[in-house]
Parts: sequence; C-alpha cells; structure tokens
Amino acid sequence: MTVSWIETTLVALSVALFAGYHLMLAREVRRNPERTASGLAHILRHAWVDSVIEDSRDMVVVHTLRNWITATSMLASSSIIVAIGLLSFLISSNGVPTFLHRLNLLGSASDAVFLSKVLLLTITFFANFMNFSWALRYYNHLTLELNVPPTRAPASQRRVCKAMIDRGALHYTLGMRGLYAAILVTLWFFGPVWMLGGTVLMMGVLRWLDHVR
Repeated sequence: MTVSWIETTLVALSVALFAGYHLMLAREVRRNPERTASGLAHILRHAWVDSVIEDSRDMVVVHTLRNWITATSMLASSSIIVAIGLLSFLISSNGVPTFLHRLNLLGSASDAVFLSKVLLLTITFFANFMNFSWALRYYNHLTLELNVPPTRAPASQRRVCKAMIDRGALHYTLGMRGLYAAILVTLWFFGPVWMLGGTVLMMGVLRWLDHVR
C-alpha cells in the first residue's frame, strides 16, 4: 500500500483541523457555556427536568421524549444500514471504480488504499450506530424516570434524570459529529484535496452553528 507524502500531509491536516476545532469547542463549552449551543442546551435541559418534575407535566414529557426517540431511532437505523452496505461492498469489491480515478487529485489510486478508506468509513458508521443506540437507551430510561410522581420517586430522582439526559445528549452529539466525520472520509475517496477543502468548509459552518449569536 503506497501513500504519497502529499496525501499523508493533507489527510493529517484535515484530521488535525477537525480534532482541534472540537477540542477548542469543548474548552469553550466549559468556560463560557452560554456562548455555545451545546452549553446553553445543557443548562436548558436541566431547567426542563426541574420544570416537568415540579409541575407534573406528563404530556410535555411524553411528546418531547417521543421526538427525541424518533430522531435517534432514525439515525441509528440509517447508520447501521449504511455500515452493513459498506461492509458488503468491502467484501465483494473488485477494485477502485474508474470514475474515482478521474476526480482523485494528489491521492493514491491503489486498491489497498481504496479498501482501507471503505473500511474506515464502515467503522465510522458502526461507531455512529453505537452512539445513537446508547442515546436511545438513556432516553428510554428517562421516559420511565420522569413519569414517576415526585411523591413516590426517590430523593435522587432529579439528579438521576439530569445525568441520564446529559448522557443521552452526549452520545447523540457524538453520533452527529461522527456523521460529519463520515462526510470528510467520503470526500477522501475523491482525493485528499477534496477532503481538506471539505474540512475547511465544514469547520466554518460548524463554527457558525455551534455558537449562539
């Protein structure tokens, strides 16, 4: 498997940009949560848990969690379907499709590199499926916890509910970020130049979406 130093450099730069952006975002969420969409959502989720427990708003709980569970189930199903499809393609692949050669700028055209990309993309979608599945698990548990009347619930109800909703949101976020990473891996099929360009563009879009304006 031969990979040119140019391709290695461009791919490494893309990975560094993607990872570096998310490290900076995580730091900003901890220091200035109200400036970021994730930090603000964390605060509002806790306020929502307090609100529905204190006011016994059962219908709000049902409808809200139903929306979360529906979205998470759809993304989990889509991820596992794509992962299995890619795995089937990896097993039956006869080589690199010819149209990729025409778009591959400064990248390797060997079959081994191509199959490695398919394998990486497959692993990414399996990881996304796992994250969405874990998010779905926490949301389902949360449905039960929040529907227990405060008079019959243990004293730790609020703390447990907040921990569950935070963990569910964390895995949902990791699944979504995994989908963004899958887009960049897909662009790598067309060459490292496309991957780097897509990374720069995506970081600009995420910078706009991840911050409260």
